[in-house]
Amino acid sequence: MASREVDQIKDQIYQLEDEIQETEKNLVDCFNYYLTQNQDHEFFLAMTPIEQETWIENQEDYQILVEEKETKEARLLDLESQLDQIELDMEEYSATEELSNEVTDEFANSDSPYADKSKTLEDIRKRLEDIIPTPYRQLSFEDIYLFFNQAQDSHPLHGPLASEIEKLYKQAKESQSNHSDTNTIQIYYQKALQLKEKDWQKIWRVHKEELLAIQADLMDLLNSQSDSTLTNEVNELQDSLQVKLVTYNTQSKTWQVSELNQTGFLPDWQDKEIIIPADWKSSQLPKREHKINATSKTSEQNEAFTTLPKFRNQKEHKRNPYQVKQHNEKQQRMKLPSTGEKLTLSMIFTSISLFAIGLIFYNHRHQSNDSL
Repeated sequence: MASREVDQIKDQIYQLEDEIQETEKNLVDCFNYYLTQNQDHEFFLAMTPIEQETWIENQEDYQILVEEKETKEARLLDLESQLDQIELDMEEYSATEELSNEVTDEFANSDSPYADKSKTLEDIRKRLEDIIPTPYRQLSFEDIYLFFNQAQDSHPLHGPLASEIEKLYKQAKESQSNHSDTNTIQIYYQKALQLKEKDWQKIWRVHKEELLAIQADLMDLLNSQSDSTLTNEVNELQDSLQVKLVTYNTQSKTWQVSELNQTGFLPDWQDKEIIIPADWKSSQLPKREHKINATSKTSEQNEAFTTLPKFRNQKEHKRNPYQVKQHNEKQQRMKLPSTGEKLTLSMIFTSISLFAIGLIFYNHRHQSNDSL
């Protein structure tokens, strides 16, 4: 089981690394795109290189790619952490597996007090309850699953791990609010399950000899009786204790011992889907705000900011520089004079008219005098 899980995690890591490289390439392409397309804009050329870079990074399309890269990198770190932990557990198991087999054989053939076979399930229950502490039994894998699906109000947790799991739930909510396109709650759910799994491993390391002996007794009890009622009671006992001491082999039709460094319940719950709460889905991605020196912009520069095309629609953008230029030239040709210019022209026209009228009047009088 652990080996298969390692292979799955490695495959996910390789895939994420490829996706991150692709996103980084898209970021470079996006940056170069804006840099190239704005070389003819006066507002862009008026900026310093640092201001140009900041402006490009502040564009919506560029921000989306940055958020995508950060989400994938966070997921990659989590997978690498899971892989390290699994490989560490596998090393510990391989170191203790041989010892566990030796201890089992020793108890089966010795006068150890733990090798005294229990004849009833009740005896085994009492011995297990003396070893497995009540706080561990207060919290089940199912409790964790229901908590992440229904939250604190609907399904509160009990036991020492409750506060840690509640903290993971809050972190999942905060992370989800920053990455609304990713099911980050599933990641924190897996971490909560691992907390429960590690809690059992502490018990196993301290009481492994007693547990191995009880496990052997339980296996013998089940194989010596063919009773469906007894089988149901054993399953209920293991569920209440949150550890699978024995499992039924359908091929050999016999009961066999389980690997006690694992609870046996993790595979039953780790693949279950966790639904994102409805009130989390309205979260929006935060905007990155970059400050650009406002004194370096004129009103014409500010207007140019609103006319730039979006990187998302590249085909449309390829036509825009030419269309924008044509549109601006057309506006320049059709542009009317300002109010001040209109007033100046009106005064000049009035002066010329008065001068012409005066000149005509003068000539008329001069001609009249000559006739007299």
